[in-house]
Amino acid sequence: MKGVYIRTIVLVILFILPLFGDVSIAVDKNSKIDKMSANLICLFYSTQKNTNNKVCHVLESKDPLRMLNIDIANFAIVNGDRLSAYKESDELNSIAALYKDILYFIVPKNGNIDSFESAIDNNIKIGILKKDQHLIHMIEEKFHINKNQFVTIEKKSIAPFMKSKKIGATLMLEPMISESVKKLLKKENLTLRQLSNKKFSQMIRSHNFILKSIIHKENYPSLDHDIATIGTKTVLITRKNSPSKEIYDLTNAIFLNIQRLRRLHPIYEEISKKELLEELTLPQHEEAIKAMNGMDANASI
Repeated sequence: MKGVYIRTIVLVILFILPLFGDVSIAVDKNSKIDKMSANLICLFYSTQKNTNNKVCHVLESKDPLRMLNIDIANFAIVNGDRLSAYKESDELNSIAALYKDILYFIVPKNGNIDSFESAIDNNIKIGILKKDQHLIHMIEEKFHINKNQFVTIEKKSIAPFMKSKKIGATLMLEPMISESVKKLLKKENLTLRQLSNKKFSQMIRSHNFILKSIIHKENYPSLDHDIATIGTKTVLITRKNSPSKEIYDLTNAIFLNIQRLRRLHPIYEEISKKELLEELTLPQHEEAIKAMNGMDANASI
């Protein structure tokens, strides 16, 4: 009974917060990077002048899009592949593309798998993380493979499963510069292979949120060459009918603090104004465009 009371109180608080006119950003409660990004954006917003003393909150949820849709949150941070499947996306607009997730194809360093396609052709079992299961349908669609070839695993199970040969490779969607991938490759004698052929090119053409990407060897000491792969952008979004001033001020806060973002986390090391505006999946909100156009063209962003 106590647990029910606590959940009720939490829900009431979540519903009441927006009524006081504060700003809220919904994020996936399982994504550390999304939570970190939202907290940084809230910090930038709250330290701005002329925000009428509004407070910015980060709301964690299993479904940030739902939080946005039912007006609990004003903004949400969502990966482009999940956003594309949302039925009511025509009611939403983008603010900025925050960072890129890319697909890592991990194999034993001394093995004979030279590409994703060779793993499929040789009927190699491929591990895929629970959080990335939504990718299976798109891959099956192009490669015409049996979903039983995929084994759903947790991140902590990658090395044990590969050592025991329960799987021969792993697919994992992670940020462009991922410390967890670096540690995994170094500690477990694993490496990365290409995700680059005609079928993946077809996936890119078929889905506007899938992008060509390169894993640069400079970012991964265990690599001796760049790796071609695919990726998606994680985007800050809002409703089309959200208050204009909040959108303007939040956009302004992000773009004026790009230099600070670069210093705060490796995924933002090379971020630029251009990258924040590219591959947004959804059209950019007119107030976000207005905020950018109002900035000094010579500003160091």
